[in-house]
Amino acid sequence: MPIDFSSALKYAAALASKFGSKITLLNVVRPVLMPDFANFPLVMENDKVAAQIKRELERVSVSQGVDSALIEKVVVRNGVPFHEITDAAKSLKADLIIISTHGYTGLKHVLLGSTAERVVRRVRC
Repeated sequence: MPIDFSSALKYAAALASKFGSKITLLNVVRPVLMPDFANFPLVMENDKVAAQIKRELERVSVSQGVDSALIEKVVVRNGVPFHEITDAAKSLKADLIIISTHGYTGLKHVLLGSTAERVVRRVRC
């Protein structure tokens, strides 16, 4: 499940509980457009960011009262969100994706696009 630390987790937990399923929490870290090469190595920074996000995903699931038995794994990926979400869904053999949306319309939607829309157009589940 792609998560931006929103309440979508509550819905995923309710569905997983009802159908005896497990949840994979997924967060994608967008690439840095202008990396700061003065503070090399960047890979170490990415690892630190990923570890912090993983801890935050675990904290959010506890704070929202999600049974830890429902959480199968926590995944943090680096890249373009819709690509990483669709790739993760394929590699994890996901049956269902629950994804939140910001609900952009009009010009914002045209300029920013919609990760949720792009995922829906590309996934098979």
